[in-house]
Amino acid sequence: MRNAPAVGSAILGGGAGAVVGIVAAFLCASALSGNNTLAAGFILVFAAPLGLLLGTGAGIWGGLAALRFFQSGTPQEPERRKGAVAWAIALGVPALIAAMGWGIFLLEQPPSDRKLLANFRRHKSTFDDLTRMVRTDKGLTRVDENWTAPSEPEKINVSGVRIREYRRLLTSGNAKRGFSADERGTAIRFHCWVAGSAISSTVLKGYFYSETPPKPLFQNLDDCGRWGCSADKWDAGYKGEAYRPIGGNWYLFYKRVSG
Repeated sequence: MRNAPAVGSAILGGGAGAVVGIVAAFLCASALSGNNTLAAGFILVFAAPLGLLLGTGAGIWGGLAALRFFQSGTPQEPERRKGAVAWAIALGVPALIAAMGWGIFLLEQPPSDRKLLANFRRHKSTFDDLTRMVRTDKGLTRVDENWTAPSEPEKINVSGVRIREYRRLLTSGNAKRGFSADERGTAIRFHCWVAGSAISSTVLKGYFYSETPPKPLFQNLDDCGRWGCSADKWDAGYKGEAYRPIGGNWYLFYKRVSG
C-alpha cells in the first residue's frame, strides 16, 4: 500500500483532467462549427477522444506533481503555502470547467437585440442597397456563403459578379449567412446568426424587410434563444417566428424551423 497515495493522486488527477478535456472538446466544436450541428458532430468525433486522452494524461501528471509537492519540503516550510496550493487546485479545476461551459453556452446563443440594433444603425445604407438589389433581381430568393437559389442565377440574368457584390455587402453588414426573399423581393430576411443543420432544427436571427407588417410583434426578442422563446411569447401568439419593429419597413426577426 506504499504506492496508494500515488495511485489515488493519479486517479483523481486523471478523472479531473478527463472532464476538462471533454468540455474543452465541446468548446472547440462550438467555436469551430459556426453553430452548424452536423459540423459540430464531425468535429467532436475527433476532438472528444483527443481531449479525453490529453486531458487524462495531463491530469495524471498534475496529480502526481501535486503529490510530490505536498510530500516535499522541510518541517520549517510554511503549511499555509501548501494549503493555498490545495485550495487553488480544488477551486481552479471546477472554475475552469465552469468557464468553458459558460463559453459553450454563449457561443450557442443568438446576438442580443442591442447588438443587432447597433450594427443596423452602422450599416443601414448597406442594407438599403441590398434591398434595392434584391427588388431588382426578382426571382433570386437566396444568397448564402457558398450557394444560391436558383443554383444557376445566370438563368435569371444575375451574373456571378453580381452575386459576389451581394456577398461583399452582406459580409460588410455582418450578415454573412446571406438573405432569403420572396419572388418579388417585398419580404427579405438578412441572416446575421444561424444555428442548426439540415438534419436538425434551424434557428435564425437578423433583419427583416417587409412592406406588410409581420406578426406577432414584440418589444424585444432577447428571450428567444437556441432552443426557442419564453412561455410569455407563446402565450402572445409566437409559433416559431417573432418580430420587433425598428423603424419604417424594418424589423428584427427570430425564426425557428423544426428539423
